[in-house]
Amino acid sequence: MATRALHFCLQHGCTCLVSTPYCEEHAPLHAKREDRRVRADLRGYDNDWRRLRDRYIRAHPLCVMCEAEGRVTIAEVVHHIKPIDKSGARMDVNNLMSTCRNCHEKLHGRKREENTWQP
Repeated sequence: MATRALHFCLQHGCTCLVSTPYCEEHAPLHAKREDRRVRADLRGYDNDWRRLRDRYIRAHPLCVMCEAEGRVTIAEVVHHIKPIDKSGARMDVNNLMSTCRNCHEKLHGRKREENTWQP
């Protein structure tokens, strides 16, 4: 059986010679993270939602948050204003708004800037 050639650990600056991508010290840092989220269809994002989303984004193609700041940005995401898990209406167009990805990330607190935008 052939053995793999040794090479340096792929972690920048590490000088360990290994036959795997990372040494024992750095392997846990690069282990694939398990996605612990429940499947999208079980969270309410089924075919009915996708059809509504497609119709909504065609009717509202620009990010409402960017528009409020005087920018024109194509919307990529339809956001529930009141989250479904907080008893927001899943299929009510009055509970939806079109946003670009950047603004959607801000709304969910995944960007550094705090969003204070209110509809």
